[in-house]
Amino acid sequence: MTIEGPSGQGFSKFQGPTIRDYFVAMFACLPARDLDLGMLPMDSACGEDCLKVIDAGAALVRVVDPASKRAVIKVVEDAIAIYWIG
Repeated sequence: MTIEGPSGQGFSKFQGPTIRDYFVAMFACLPARDLDLGMLPMDSACGEDCLKVIDAGAALVRVVDPASKRAVIKVVEDAIAIYWIG
């Protein structure tokens, strides 16, 4: 699966099979709480839910004040933790 980060955010095309890889491609940072996301495939049921959360967060980051980016990313991380840990 080829992924392209949000335009204008300085991301390039990225090949990555895990949620952690996708998170890094979309937000240009590592998750604060990794939660073993490097082991979560994007094509798993949980991975597909996490992709939706990351995509929504990336869309929000494009329209919020840059100072709010970290807060949006934290909410995304919290939502992923709910899906991943349960």
